[in-house]
Amino acid sequence: MGRFILINKKAQIGDIVFVLFTLVAIAFSFVIGAYIYDEVGTGLNESGAHNNISRQAYDDVGVAFGIFDTSFVFIVIGLTIGLILSSFFIPSHPVFIAINIVGFLFLILIGAIFSNTYSALITQPGLNATALAYYPITTFVVSKLPFIGAAIVLLTTIIMYAKGKSLE
Repeated sequence: MGRFILINKKAQIGDIVFVLFTLVAIAFSFVIGAYIYDEVGTGLNESGAHNNISRQAYDDVGVAFGIFDTSFVFIVIGLTIGLILSSFFIPSHPVFIAINIVGFLFLILIGAIFSNTYSALITQPGLNATALAYYPITTFVVSKLPFIGAAIVLLTTIIMYAKGKSLE
C-alpha cells in the first residue's frame, strides 16, 4: 500500500482547477438552459400553440430554476469538502509549501479568468436578464471565484501540512 501511495502522488492544484472549471461549466449550463427556456416560452406564446396543459407544464419546469440556483451553493460546498478530505491523504513535506504558494497565485489567476469569462457570457443581450432573474446566487458565487479558489488552496494547504506525520 505504501508503494502505491508514493507512485500515485497527485498535486492538489490540478484538482482545484478541475473544481473551478466544473463550477463555471455548471453555471454556464444553468444560464444557457434558462435562456433556452425563455426563448421557447416566447415562441410558444407568439405562435399561439400554447394551451392550458402546455402552459402548466411549461410553468412547472420554470419552478426548478430556483432549485438549481440554491443547489449550486451545495455543489460548491460538496466539492470543497471533497478536496479537503482528499488533501488529508496526500503525502506532504513542508519543503513543498513553496509549490503551494505558486499554486495559490496560479489559482487566483485561473479563478479570475473563469470569472471574467462567465461575466463576458452573461453580458450578452438576453443572457444578462436571464442570469440575474434565475441565478442571482450562482452569478454572485462565480463572480467571487478567485476568492473561492484562494480559500480552497489555503484550507487544503493547512490540512496537508498540519497533520502530524505524512502518510507513506
